[in-house]
Amino acid sequence: METVYGKTSPFIYLPLRRRAILSIGPSITSDPASFADPAKWLALSAADLIKLRISSITSLKPVHPEHSILDRDVVKLREVALSQSHVDIEVNMINSKRKIYSDQFAGAISVSGRLERVLNYSGTSFSRPVERVYSDTSLKASDAVRYLFESDVSVYKIQQLLSVGGLGINRKLVATRWSITAVDSVLSSQMLRHIVHYNLLSDFMVGKSYIMGNRFAVILEPENYSFEMLESWAPYNGTDKIIQTVANDSEGYFGRTDYAQDVEGAYYAARLSVARFLQKIKRQASVTVLMEVDKNWIPSLGVWRVREGVRLALENTSRFNDNNSAYNDAFSYMKTRKESWIISSSRFRQIKMDEFLR
Repeated sequence: METVYGKTSPFIYLPLRRRAILSIGPSITSDPASFADPAKWLALSAADLIKLRISSITSLKPVHPEHSILDRDVVKLREVALSQSHVDIEVNMINSKRKIYSDQFAGAISVSGRLERVLNYSGTSFSRPVERVYSDTSLKASDAVRYLFESDVSVYKIQQLLSVGGLGINRKLVATRWSITAVDSVLSSQMLRHIVHYNLLSDFMVGKSYIMGNRFAVILEPENYSFEMLESWAPYNGTDKIIQTVANDSEGYFGRTDYAQDVEGAYYAARLSVARFLQKIKRQASVTVLMEVDKNWIPSLGVWRVREGVRLALENTSRFNDNNSAYNDAFSYMKTRKESWIISSSRFRQIKMDEFLR
């Protein structure tokens, strides 16, 4: 057994081990300010981000989502997660062969051993909104999520609080990957209840961005709200010259009640950035997000790339007078053949194929 002392960011990782069993533990790192802050990751190369994430000393212990909510170490780690900034921590751990967790939602994490006990921690400080929702055990988790967001608490912090069992009435631990998607889904759904009553967008708009191997084109049309996301791996696989179907999920004016099976968590991350944009401009629109993966992509950087990539695309938009001009501008930015987007999209299939191919 070894005693390890250092600084941990207020990020506590909870990977899913198997059904009904999670793991939990801190990540001791030399750069706690950047370790769990996607706003800082944008300035890094993919290689530097991976290096940052796997250079930590992370120790994990198995926990049950409900039975372990009051476990001694879980309570301590929950307070670490509530903190506004990094925390000094001392743990007992049993070293083992280092293992890299490739988490497509949270990003890569290097696990160095089994957490035996959290001995000490110091330096925690809580913001007033976080302290309020944590102490209010009569507040529903969805209402707590909305309150925190409206209090300018970052989405990433809210996801972490839900994961460690810090929100809601019947509190439990939630796998990091599920807390990320849950917060994206809850927040965007709450915004869309208002967005569908806004006036229509006045123009056709296209926003574009590129981030760490992911290329995005976001098309907004002046129609009633709908949302569709398409994901192509053709450039990564070297098949971008071939006409082929790509992954697709969509919803209409009334949203969706089932999980987006094809695009998965990326769908909700993109929808949140779209909803935030529409709420900001007080307009509704029919929105299509094209995302493709090229050979610069590195696995396990996390779904934050989608959230931030769509946000960046919507910060730099161009306006068009008609849908064909908007579509062709988006298609010309992507490497995947436009016919592949067309045959895969429920939105594009509403318009005759020959209108695109003139």
